[in-house]
Amino acid sequence: MDKLRELVSIFSIVDSRQPSTYGVKIELNSYIPIWLTDTASVVSIIGFIVTCFLFVEARKIRNSFMRKARIPEIVNDLDRISSDLISNLKQYNKESRSAHEKVQKATALLESVLPKIPDAQKEKIQSFINGTKEAIEKGLNEDSSWNVSTELSGVVTYLQQIAKDTRWD
Repeated sequence: MDKLRELVSIFSIVDSRQPSTYGVKIELNSYIPIWLTDTASVVSIIGFIVTCFLFVEARKIRNSFMRKARIPEIVNDLDRISSDLISNLKQYNKESRSAHEKVQKATALLESVLPKIPDAQKEKIQSFINGTKEAIEKGLNEDSSWNVSTELSGVVTYLQQIAKDTRWD
């Protein structure tokens, strides 16, 4: 029983509502005025908000440079693929496999350009990708390949206009 009372008295020294100092009174003296620490806190919060704003702006600038650099390159590749696809379709009996390969390459290039384009301009490209995938699943024949080629030509023209618009950003 005596040991129990001793333990209770030891634990009663430490108040659970106060930070534990093990019975030693700590006094913090500061030579900095309280108004200066309050001002520093407010300036830190404002600095955090400015940092968040700059982070968003830096991301926009990065995306803009990505569009300016990559979209013209991809448009040139798509234009070349479109020309090769048309020449393969003119000789579809001999070049059907090559035509299918060109369709796959065009779809892959458009899927890679999709994240680099603003959301408002993605619909036409996404529509082409979905339509091409459906045509491939059904099996590409000469007529569906010509339809894909016609749609690809429209998408290439659309991307060329987007590339021209990015020069003004």
